[in-house]
Amino acid sequence: MLQNEIDNETHSKMRFITFIITMFARAYKMNKQQAFLYLEKYGGLDYLFKHWWTLHTEDLYWSLKALYSVCYKNGGLKYYLNKKISKEQFLKELTHKTPTHQICFCTLRSLQALELHKEKNDVETIHIDNEIVQSLIAEQGLTEMEAVKIYYTSNTYAQLSDDTSGLYQKTWFEIYEMLKKEIKSILDS
Repeated sequence: MLQNEIDNETHSKMRFITFIITMFARAYKMNKQQAFLYLEKYGGLDYLFKHWWTLHTEDLYWSLKALYSVCYKNGGLKYYLNKKISKEQFLKELTHKTPTHQICFCTLRSLQALELHKEKNDVETIHIDNEIVQSLIAEQGLTEMEAVKIYYTSNTYAQLSDDTSGLYQKTWFEIYEMLKKEIKSILDS
């Protein structure tokens, strides 16, 4: 196998991991970088890498719930308890738009009834995330975990996450080139 090729399992794994980070961010009203850092801090990322095969065969709701449970057991608290949003705002976001409706949080459909935080470009960037992480593995010789960490904590990713930058409108390759320059400048200093 050539150095710049990755095997099918790694390809599938990285597609799922970049997808599930986006879905976790949506479900728990975070941007993707916050979701990555939360998962990393509270053990969800390690769990995700270890059990990705099982999680990817589960219903999305149960995969997200499993990740949340792992983080909660490792000290992660509900988002509003970390003072990211007020308790009142959190409870308001849990309220259905129609006051006569009640929500049971036992199905994915009920969670989708909530008005979830959604970055304008998160759907567009799922493809970008996946391609860049896989390229870091193939071309830079990084492990899967290293590639994910470098990508989601980079200044390039922060710019990509900023809807006003418009960076998500560039090709994934152009963004990858920016990231490579960033990595090079860090290594050179």
